[in-house]
Amino acid sequence: MKFRLKLTGAAMLLGAIVSHGADAPAFRYSGTAAERALLNNMSALMFGGNAIRCALSTRDLPEGISCALLVEGTSPAGRRENILVAFPHSRVAGAELRYRALSGRGRLILGLGSGENYRQREVTLDPGDGGWKDASYADERIRDLTYVTIAFVTEGEPLLFEVAGLKIRTPEGNVIDAIAPERHFLAFDSAAVPEPEGKSPSMNGRVILGMGGGYAALPASTDAIEKIAGIFGGDRFAIAPDFDYSQIAPLRNDYFRRDLPMSYQTTLVREVGGFFGAHGAFGEGLSGFSRNRELDRRKWPGGAQYHGGSFCHPAAAEAHKKIIDKLAAAGIADYIMPDVGWWESSTAGFSKADETAFRACLAGNDPGVEFALFPEGRRRIRFPEYFKWTFGVELAPQKLGLGSYDEFAAPRSRVPGRESPQYRLRLAVFYALKRYALLRFFDEIGAYGKSKGVNVVAMPLNCSCFGQGMARLDGLLAANFDLCDSNSFNSPESPAYGRPGELPAEAGLFGMIARGMSRSEAAKASGTKLRLIHETGQAGAAVPYRDPRLNYVLNYALAGATGADSMQVDFLSTYTHRGLPTWALLNDPKQRFHHSRLVDQLVTIAAFRDAFDAGLKAPANRGEVVSIVRSADYFAVRAEAAIGDIAWRKLLYPVEFLDRAMLDAPFVAEKTRVIFADGKGHTAREVQSLTAYLKRGGNRTLVLSPLSAGRRFDGSDLLSAYYGENTGLNDGEAYAAFGISASGKNEAYSFRLDGFKTVAQENGRPLLSAKKLANGASLYLFHREATDADRALIAGILKKAQVTPFGRGDADLLVQEFSLPSGGKVFALFDRRPWNGFVFRSGAPSRENFMRYETGLSPATVTVSGGRGILYELISGEKHPFDGGELTLDTAGKSARLYFLLPETPQGEAELAAAEARHAFLNRYVTEELVGFLNDNQE
Repeated sequence: MKFRLKLTGAAMLLGAIVSHGADAPAFRYSGTAAERALLNNMSALMFGGNAIRCALSTRDLPEGISCALLVEGTSPAGRRENILVAFPHSRVAGAELRYRALSGRGRLILGLGSGENYRQREVTLDPGDGGWKDASYADERIRDLTYVTIAFVTEGEPLLFEVAGLKIRTPEGNVIDAIAPERHFLAFDSAAVPEPEGKSPSMNGRVILGMGGGYAALPASTDAIEKIAGIFGGDRFAIAPDFDYSQIAPLRNDYFRRDLPMSYQTTLVREVGGFFGAHGAFGEGLSGFSRNRELDRRKWPGGAQYHGGSFCHPAAAEAHKKIIDKLAAAGIADYIMPDVGWWESSTAGFSKADETAFRACLAGNDPGVEFALFPEGRRRIRFPEYFKWTFGVELAPQKLGLGSYDEFAAPRSRVPGRESPQYRLRLAVFYALKRYALLRFFDEIGAYGKSKGVNVVAMPLNCSCFGQGMARLDGLLAANFDLCDSNSFNSPESPAYGRPGELPAEAGLFGMIARGMSRSEAAKASGTKLRLIHETGQAGAAVPYRDPRLNYVLNYALAGATGADSMQVDFLSTYTHRGLPTWALLNDPKQRFHHSRLVDQLVTIAAFRDAFDAGLKAPANRGEVVSIVRSADYFAVRAEAAIGDIAWRKLLYPVEFLDRAMLDAPFVAEKTRVIFADGKGHTAREVQSLTAYLKRGGNRTLVLSPLSAGRRFDGSDLLSAYYGENTGLNDGEAYAAFGISASGKNEAYSFRLDGFKTVAQENGRPLLSAKKLANGASLYLFHREATDADRALIAGILKKAQVTPFGRGDADLLVQEFSLPSGGKVFALFDRRPWNGFVFRSGAPSRENFMRYETGLSPATVTVSGGRGILYELISGEKHPFDGGELTLDTAGKSARLYFLLPETPQGEAELAAAEARHAFLNRYVTEELVGFLNDNQE
């Protein structure tokens, strides 16, 4: 279905919007599609203020003006109220507008710029004869500006007035009409964009600099971008401005000539809010709020201005296909949608369009999503199969307590409680529908983008939120779009947004490193690319969360572990206030806020490029041990129940946390020696995969938890299964062929075993049992959930399987090992012990919310495999010869260290010279003054 909205001239509004009676002028809002389109068009209008209502008027307008903005509001205690913020993103020489007062008295303010550059003109609002008047402001001292405002102050009584014809003039003689339908993104004439010169290169190996909107059009921004790129030789950079296509697209060729291909990023509704408004495509909140009806932006939830749309409404995909058309016409071949999530509400935020789509999905009447599935390969599946693939449950209306899927409605609760199993199953299905809807949306626009030569990239908001997020693994297995995996806001280990109880392999950067193989193998199977994003300063609003030296080591290891294709860094501080052009502001250590952000970006860029260019390879034992987990993107999996987590954290084994969707991936059959069947149960398909793994024989070991042995996800109560509540063993014969029968619940488990030996007892009862199969494979069963006290038993299992740990030493250290083309090795060493009472909280950093490089902890060591050559620690610059079979690495009271063991060969000497040059680079930018500022967090 195609949607068309003509927004030209007076025909854009049907009928009278406002009655202008001479005696009693009054506010009128019609709610027509055309009015909703313009009032939701944030490319033109940004409202703020307290108790303000806006509408559009088309009667009694000045000649040449097709519409006016009608405003009704008060300003308590004489406070200034902004009603409009326009973003010309251009050098501004002046502005002018038309206005008239209809009732009440007050002052109208036309403001330009901000901070030291702010200028304004005030005029009196007095109904008088009700005629139109002019206001203007021009000042040769005006510098590059970011916005133009209209505001008012009342004298205590309600004020009703109109403004029209806001024209912003640039020094070059251009005029931008801020209240005009032509500012609508989809109405922008692509003919105004020059024919693209050449084909945009891929983003492979590139660092992408994000920036706010049309700042890319400012010469000061171009200068800063080129200076940043110049520090790294001027190659393999790209830019990703957000919003304001009309300003950005004409610049594509200029940046292309500078070897800066352009990506474009915008959120679900920010650029196409008018289109969503016209077609009623916004979502619904728990309170019943919707932008489809509510025009008072003060009442909008925090994310509604940028994200609050329906992914299922046909107009959503249609709008973004139109964006793709325009990008293709401009030669922009990369399109990012950041902060993807269901913003209206984590549980019940959806519209009638979503409800209709969900019912169709439940019935299997949707176009499906193309996935890479193991072992079949790529194919398209619909929701019922997706749900069974994920949960192992065949859905039917009766299981949800419904006569038919036409009766399905969203549960009206945010947190699972003690409701009936049917309700809880319906909630689980609802979460799955929301995530599937995101995948469906990106599958559709991604496939369309491919047909137009535009690569679509989804950047999930929060992959750990079961009501909002798009799973990292689902996103990587989907075949028609790329995934941008975010490391923003997270501490290296603490769960994102402070959520307790999550499996560490799902939370923070250490977990992303530990799941690197899952990510790289999933992307390889789907033929897509993984992009990293490093954002530790709230997209330009805060100082970095971590010491830049820690950031360097983290991002180096992350890039090496995941094999990421590209990296986007935090938004460039494209400010020009304080009388300084952008580069002078960023590069001045005295400007500590902005300089700290520049240093963070430079360090992150260096880390990604160094890892990418070094040709890092994972050690040979990567993938020999896997802990199969169900992604915490749906529900939290408690860390204390994870055998793999104990082996990874406490025993220093190279455990790969593998999502169950990848159990049949080729590398599992080829090289995995030990599988820890962690979690709260399995699907029937997973049991088949684990059984097939054992039947291959040889040096293969399966370690079952009690729930893995006898709990099957049958749909009776999925939420209980995930949260560990009422977890009875409901399929005690799953491994009967191997001599296991099971029963019991809530850790009162009973097992009847045939051919097993007792390895360890507890209180006179078996704790760990083992069986050697005739084909050489081994099967272990824990009779209760494993704990840290069982680490010796777990170590014994791994030793018998001939798996080599990544090191021996203090627990809570993490070592990530890589090999280099010279035959040398790199060891990224992290101290995972909590230090200085650190507690991560979302939001801006503070003294308790900042990851320092100096931990204040006693040194901890780990012994790894050695060799002969030069041992060099990049951050400190320590260097000395080494010759030995084992190498002891020391944290030296630091949160992270990066060791190189390099052969004394020409290639090894070149790698050493590169590492020494990077050390000098870090020393140059990471000054004591900067570190002191970051630790104290004083702007």
